[in-house]
Amino acid sequence: MKRVEAVKGFTLIELMIALGIATVIVLGLYSFLVNTQRTYLNVASNEQGNRRVMNANNAMLNYLNQAGFAGFIRRYKRESLIQFRRSDSACTISKVTADTADGSTVWRDICVDYAGTDNYGKASPRIYVHYAGSSIDDQFPVVNDPTVIAGRSKLKEKIREVLGNPAGNYADNRSFICSGESIDNSHEVVVRLSLRPHEGDGDKSSDLICETVYDNGQKNNPQAYVLERNIDKLSIRLYVCASASGGTGNSCGYRTYDKIRDGLSISSSSRWDKGIGAVRYVMLQSEDSGQKVQETGGETYLPWSDETELWDIPSDSRVRQIIANEAFLRNGGYE
Repeated sequence: MKRVEAVKGFTLIELMIALGIATVIVLGLYSFLVNTQRTYLNVASNEQGNRRVMNANNAMLNYLNQAGFAGFIRRYKRESLIQFRRSDSACTISKVTADTADGSTVWRDICVDYAGTDNYGKASPRIYVHYAGSSIDDQFPVVNDPTVIAGRSKLKEKIREVLGNPAGNYADNRSFICSGESIDNSHEVVVRLSLRPHEGDGDKSSDLICETVYDNGQKNNPQAYVLERNIDKLSIRLYVCASASGGTGNSCGYRTYDKIRDGLSISSSSRWDKGIGAVRYVMLQSEDSGQKVQETGGETYLPWSDETELWDIPSDSRVRQIIANEAFLRNGGYE
C-alpha cells in the first residue's frame, strides 16, 4: 500500500497575520476613497459657490446700473421719471403729484427699506430701482434737417429689418425687466431686489429675487424671478454727501438708509434719493458641502469695517463666502 503524505497548510497564526494585512490594505483603500469623495464634493461645492457669486454680483450690477436711466427721446421731450412716496419704514409705489410732493417722503431713482426677511428670520433690505426703457429711436438725435431725417429713417428701417420687425418702436436691449425681456422707451418701470427664503425644500438658505412691481400698467408682472440661489445675507450702504440736520458743510460717505432718512438732510435736494451717487452692497453666499459632518461653533461675519452690523451664522456644514461690490449711479438724480 502506498503511503499518502500529509498536505501542509497555513497555520492559524499565518492566517491571522494575512487577515490583518488584508484588513489594513482594505481600510487604507476605503480611507482613500472617502477622502477622494470629500475632496471632490468640496471642489464641486466651491465651484458651484463661485459660479453663484459671479451670477449674483453681475445681477446686482446690471439692475443697479439702470437706476434713473431715461433714454434720449424722453430727455429731449423733457419727460422726467415720475416720483413715488416713501413712508418712514418702507418704499411705496404710490405716485406723487406736484402739489403734494414732500422732500422727506419722495424717491425717484432708487429706494431702500428693510421690510424683507432672510432665511434666519432677520430683517433684510429691499432695493427698488426705477428707470425707463430704451428704443432704437433713442440712438438718433432729433434734428430738423431733411437730409438727416431721411438718412435716419432709412437707417432705422434697416435696423428694424435686421431685427425681423417691419415697423414699430422697438427696444434696443439697453433696458430690461426681471424676466430678462428688453423694454422700449414707452415703459417706465420699478424693479425690486430682495432675499426670499427657500420654500418647502428644507434648505437653510435664501434666493436673490427680482420683481417688476411697476411698469406703466403695461407689463406689470409681480412674479418673482430667481436671479441666484443660496444668498443668505444682504447689506446695503448708500453714498451721499449730506450735512447733519441744522448743521453746515457737507460730509460724503457710505451710510445706512436710516441715517439718510432720520439724521441727515441731503443738501440742495427735494428728494430722498437725489444725492445718492453709489450703492455698496455685501452678500453672504452659502453652499452645501455635501457632507453630513456638523461643524462646531457658529461664525460671525463683519460685513462692514464700521462694526455697526454683525452676521451671526449657526453651526452647520455649509461653505460660505462674502461678495462685496459697489455700483455707481451714473444716471441718477442730477438733471
